[in-house]
Amino acid sequence: MQLKYRGTSYDPNALEAANASPCKPTPYILHYRGATYQATPKSETSAQPVQTITRQLIYRGNTYSVTRTVEIS
Repeated sequence: MQLKYRGTSYDPNALEAANASPCKPTPYILHYRGATYQATPKSETSAQPVQTITRQLIYRGNTYSVTRTVEIS
């Protein structure tokens, strides 16, 4: 059975075949300051323990708050 939407024909069987095949993650090509890097996206993320560090800083009478998040390994 062919589907039509706004003049474009679609074959529903082609969509099922595309969804059945496993897909490899495509690496990202990144460029920074003339260097090329390649990053592969992760399919799973693992929970890493993190620690939040907050510091109160005073400079010339003004108080600043700095917060950092650090991964614990």
